Amino acid sequence: MDELDKTRKFLLEERDRLASKLEDAECELKQAEEAVRGFKDSLSALNKAIDQLPPSIEAEKPAVLPRQDGTIKDFVKTALAEQFPNGATARQILELYTETTGRELLRESLSPQLSRLKNEGSLISEKGKWILISKEDAK
Repeated sequence: MDELDKTRKFLLEERDRLASKLEDAECELKQAEEAVRGFKDSLSALNKAIDQLPPSIEAEKPAVLPRQDGTIKDFVKTALAEQFPNGATARQILELYTETTGRELLRESLSPQLSRLKNEGSLISEKGKWILISKEDAK
């Protein structure tokens, strides 16, 4: 057997080995895709079941009760202290305001109050979140 025949034999064996591995991988992929479909179907069924449940009593309670005479700034400080100790985006604050007061708060009304609180040293803005800081942290 000359060198060319040895090379040909090696290449053919390598091709067969790789073809076998490919077939095994395709089989595993098919099984994984079937499992993913099953997970998606189960998740969809669970979401439908959850949607059909009545709302919980906890979900009906306002998360933060703003003072009747409170300002937007008061609401922001209370929300960040009680609901978002790790900070919140402006959108999260707006959504909480609507949820707890039943009134819509425009972004154009919230943004100046956030800036004022930042300028007063009550808040910092970090990675898109507003974070309430204590007086000790401000020093």
